[in-house]
Amino acid sequence: MIQIARASWALFFFMTCLTITVHAQSRMGTVTGKIKNEKGEPLEYATIATKGVGHVTYSDGEGVFKLSLPEGTHTFIVQYLNYAPFEKEVHVSAAGPLSLGDIALEPVSVNLKEVLVTANSTAHEISVAPIKADVIETQEIKQRPITITEMLNRTTGVRIRQSGGLGSFTNVMLNGFQGNSIRIFKDGIPLDYLQGGIGLNNVPVNILSRVEVYKGVLPANLSSDALGGAINLVSQKRESKQVAFSYEVASFNTHRATLNVAATSQDKRFFVGADAFFNYSDNNYKVIAPVVDPETANITPTKLPLFHNAYKHYFTELYAGIANTVWADELRVSMSLFSILRENQFGSLMEKPFGAVLSKRNAHFIPSLHYNKSLFEEKLAIDQFLSFSIVNSAQVDTLRGKYDWFGNFTPPIDANTIGESNATLSDIKSRNFISRTNLNYALNHHHKFVLNAVLQSSSQNGKDEYGTTIVDSEGHRIDLLSIPSDYFKLIGAIGYQADFLAGRLHQNTQAKYYASRSSGMTVNLSTGRLNDEKVESSNRQWGVSTAFKWDLNSLSFIRTSAELATRLPEQQEVFGDAAFLLPNFDLKPERSMNINLGYVLSKPSAYSFEFNGFYRITENLITKELTGLLFSQNVNVEKVNGLGVELDASAFIFPWLRWNGNATYQNFRLQHLQDPSVKYLEGSRLPNIPFFFANTGLRASFNRLFLTNDRLELFYHYSYVHKYFLRYIPKDAEPAGFLGLFGESKVNTKDIIPSQNLHSIGFSWIPDPNGLWMFGGEIKNIFDTALYDNFRIQNAGRSIHFKISFKI
Repeated sequence: MIQIARASWALFFFMTCLTITVHAQSRMGTVTGKIKNEKGEPLEYATIATKGVGHVTYSDGEGVFKLSLPEGTHTFIVQYLNYAPFEKEVHVSAAGPLSLGDIALEPVSVNLKEVLVTANSTAHEISVAPIKADVIETQEIKQRPITITEMLNRTTGVRIRQSGGLGSFTNVMLNGFQGNSIRIFKDGIPLDYLQGGIGLNNVPVNILSRVEVYKGVLPANLSSDALGGAINLVSQKRESKQVAFSYEVASFNTHRATLNVAATSQDKRFFVGADAFFNYSDNNYKVIAPVVDPETANITPTKLPLFHNAYKHYFTELYAGIANTVWADELRVSMSLFSILRENQFGSLMEKPFGAVLSKRNAHFIPSLHYNKSLFEEKLAIDQFLSFSIVNSAQVDTLRGKYDWFGNFTPPIDANTIGESNATLSDIKSRNFISRTNLNYALNHHHKFVLNAVLQSSSQNGKDEYGTTIVDSEGHRIDLLSIPSDYFKLIGAIGYQADFLAGRLHQNTQAKYYASRSSGMTVNLSTGRLNDEKVESSNRQWGVSTAFKWDLNSLSFIRTSAELATRLPEQQEVFGDAAFLLPNFDLKPERSMNINLGYVLSKPSAYSFEFNGFYRITENLITKELTGLLFSQNVNVEKVNGLGVELDASAFIFPWLRWNGNATYQNFRLQHLQDPSVKYLEGSRLPNIPFFFANTGLRASFNRLFLTNDRLELFYHYSYVHKYFLRYIPKDAEPAGFLGLFGESKVNTKDIIPSQNLHSIGFSWIPDPNGLWMFGGEIKNIFDTALYDNFRIQNAGRSIHFKISFKI
């Protein structure tokens, strides 16, 4: 750890000195104008850019824009969906602003290249920033029956594993890190306070404008203790007037619906709206289950449908607010509610079926407030978010008897035996508060400061009449779940962004402060009694990061970043789960040194190529260890070193046909093990993590095929995941081939998750780009191959999906 800290501070010092050295910044000028349509009406969100990379802005509600550029000659481009692009060569001078006056765009029929260029421009500033981020625009796929997890699984370096079907628990893997090391945000707000009400497993693409995937270093406005990256779900912009609806029906009795409604007063000062979505699926797809013969106890793999695996979920947010006032650009007050009902067909492994185990979670009233305001000629931007939630969670396992894989019920031999897995009727109440404050201050066109602070606190207690009980100091028996626990976390960040050398060199440097405090009661393992004193555990750490990007020319750039990152222990990791997971108040934060290097070559509407490499050194990795026969506990043990490479490319084979593909290889291994009993695992790969996977696809677009202005898209996607290990295995038992990709391993096949091949085809059809209706369909896993996820849990086979969307 000392070596990591010294190296990171040395790197931080070096990068800071480099920033100061190149401070000889270029002179800048300003281009202004107003974008209108053929009727003279202003166009909002038009893209204004220069050819090349690094300079993009958007028109406001009045069509007005202002773009800062280095002195010199630039090719100036204005783009807007369904309008012909405007292009002009301009000479920019620092002596004064250049006004282009009114720019009138002419409408045209939809063209594939124009759509792609516009979509790419929307994500331009993020995707070409010094901090590495992949941006998935949802505008082109909202008509398709695709999920967020499927979108992310087609992204370089990302795998989202689920425990079976729509709504099942997800485990995010990003550049080798997984689980709590990856944080999920929505509009820059950590989603912890919603406790699963919105997540990657249930949020529809129709309520989002894009998904940002950050790898390694996070920007200062996403303050979090993420160790390996983050995913930020960005909501679609509020429209002045809108009614939008979508409905999807699919195999396994799957139904998904979304509704978005918005209205704004004529003076644009008051607004109201609602966003709602619904998910349901029986998830009764077929799996190969280990069926036990009741007479011989022999196990026979048998293909049969799941019968107790349904998922039902709804989420609603109602909002109202004030905009465009002297004291607020926008003040929005909202109320959210959600409900989740999940049938549990099996536990962590698909070995024993359940027929009556249920999980429930709901919140009936979640108020939140969002305020933003720009001051001092928009140099200072203030953004504040506050919310409080009370979430109720329940687990039900009270059946007297058991089910087999065919859904047959068998009464218990002993009538007093309760529960198919671990008898429970738990009811837990969790209270969560979050405050996110973000300040942006633009000193000038070249220098920007960011200050961000996220404060989170939570407490929980509950009851379980079948749960674990303990004895207090006075001899009274107490429900362990009824003992309250408290958790507090504060993450602060200050960042500095600048560009130098005529805008060709960009840098982003930041420092972060991490603090957490946990308090609760502990149990004496030797006596089984509750300890008298309340125990507190606290952690404090500092972190630093820096990122640079150098524009080689108008088509390519390189970027590099480094970070000393910290992940604070989560509440359950510290307190346990009041059942079989014991508390550990001595748990230390995970620490990791992350280094990233990348190269990008891109010519819009023609081709793109990207290479990224990353290296990670992680200490105090938090993992579970057995304590006795029944209990486990989170402890700090292994050190992990790892590196990886990513390749991503796309090209237009023909003007109407686009190809894309990507591949990821990562090699993360245990290092410097101290326990002699596991020394034989030195150098072993981290288990249950794919180390090589790839995607490729084709998309064909046809205009005016059936109607005057219709648009038909056909697409094909192929995904490959190389076989990987379910458990730790010695390094010398791995395949001896190149990078471990060839040859056979010397372990039991049950410890290997086999290679997987997923083929999907689909279409989308828009009768009129300005019309009301959109249609999409897809056949997923067309060859009905076996697919696996977390701990060899099987996913669905072939499925058929159809979606219809409506908007006015």
